Amino acid sequence: MTPEARDALVDAASRLQARYPEAIVRFMDGSGPDGIVPFPPHLSHGDGRQVDLALYYTDTEGHPLADVPDTRNWGGYWPAEPPLPGERVACPEGRSGRAEKPDPPADRPWRLDNGRTKALVEILIADDRVRRVFIEPHLEERFGLWGHSKVRFAGCQAARHDDHIHVDFF
Repeated sequence: MTPEARDALVDAASRLQARYPEAIVRFMDGSGPDGIVPFPPHLSHGDGRQVDLALYYTDTEGHPLADVPDTRNWGGYWPAEPPLPGERVACPEGRSGRAEKPDPPADRPWRLDNGRTKALVEILIADDRVRRVFIEPHLEERFGLWGHSKVRFAGCQAARHDDHIHVDFF
C-alpha cells in the first residue's frame, strides 16, 4: 500500500476502535509490488491504492465474533452475506467465471454484524483520502447508504463485495 493509503486505513481503524474497542480491521489483499494493474485475480489492486477488508460477524444470537468464520467450504475470502428476502439482487443472471460464488447455507452459525460493518464503511467514506468503496447494492441499501457518491457497485464481472469491502484510496 502507499503510505497515504496505509495512514488512512490506520486512522479508520482507530476511529472504529473508539466506537467498538474490540474491533480489529482485517485486510486481505492490497497490491502487488510491481505496480502492474490488474493484480490477478483482481481487476485492480496493482498501484498500492486498493485494499480489501473483512466484514464483521456475529453468532446467531447476535454476539460479536472475535474473528471471521472459517469458510473454506464456502469459497471466496470470507463468508458472503446474501440479500435478505426483498433486498436487491445485483446480478440475477449470475456472475461470470471466478466472480461467481455460492451463498452460505441458511443454517450457518454466523450472521453479518450490520452495526460494526456499517460503521467501518461510514468511517471510510467520510475520509477525504478515500476515493470509493465497493459493496453490493443490498448492503448499500441495508446500511442506508444508497446513492452515496463514494459507495459503488463493482459490477457483475467482478467478485462479490458482500464477503469483503474494497476500498480505493486517492
